[in-house]
Amino acid sequence: MKNNLLCVLGAFFFCTLSFGQNPVPNASFESWTDSQPDEWKTSNSPGGNNSNVGPTTPGYSGDYALKGEVKVWPGTPGFPFIPLLESNTSDFGFPLDVAYPALSMFYKFHPVDPDDAFTIYVAVLDENGSSFAGGFAEVTAPADTFTLLNIPITYGPGNPYRAYVSMTVNNYGSTGLPAIGTYFIVDDISMGEVVSSVEDKGRPQATLQRIFPNPANTSLAITFSMVTTEYVTVSLFDLSGRQVSKVFEGELHDGEYTFETSLHELSCGLYFCRLSTPSGTASWKFSVAR
Repeated sequence: MKNNLLCVLGAFFFCTLSFGQNPVPNASFESWTDSQPDEWKTSNSPGGNNSNVGPTTPGYSGDYALKGEVKVWPGTPGFPFIPLLESNTSDFGFPLDVAYPALSMFYKFHPVDPDDAFTIYVAVLDENGSSFAGGFAEVTAPADTFTLLNIPITYGPGNPYRAYVSMTVNNYGSTGLPAIGTYFIVDDISMGEVVSSVEDKGRPQATLQRIFPNPANTSLAITFSMVTTEYVTVSLFDLSGRQVSKVFEGELHDGEYTFETSLHELSCGLYFCRLSTPSGTASWKFSVAR
């Protein structure tokens, strides 16, 4: 019974507190040291000999924004050097004492391969370092001008102590490797109220009908409808963005579909179900409780 109480994450809520100063450090990327954004960790090598993350201008509201670009891995022609951006202060992530309902930012995205995706994760941790809340978004459609992205944060029981944000480029094609030249630009990252309904510029031709049960125990049923024929991948991810299960992959025609998957190998916590098609991706949250 005690474990059940600790693990149940079904009672999701949004905090109704009034929000103060944005807790995200160097949120507008105006502060840099040796082409490294202050308060952030990147995939750049020490000393800046090999870098794929750096400042770009103009920013959305200031002089600079941050650009992460897939480049050639040093000494290995054709192999991608994938950009990674992670919040990194004196401790893991940055201090947080309010349950903010969303992470927001302005972005641009230039995918060279249509299977490339700009992926963003946010996790909220308690004082023991356990993640009890999070949000997840993937952008697949090109955005040549700064575009608002909202990532709603879903909470389970717990008190916020720190938050962690990461961004990278993934590829969901046959190779799994992003194309050289794909890049993202981000600026003005903030935590606060949901600014608009924008979540993902690329949306699949599918509509979620039901994820049941939620919270789940040993199995999960995912029901959605297709309005056209597309190649579909349905996968489960944990809060770090690691794929923990592939539920289905193949072509589907218009109609309603239900897929069931076992959860026996998953520990209790918060997860995401991602449906991906050539026209876009969509993600839905669920929890596992035992």
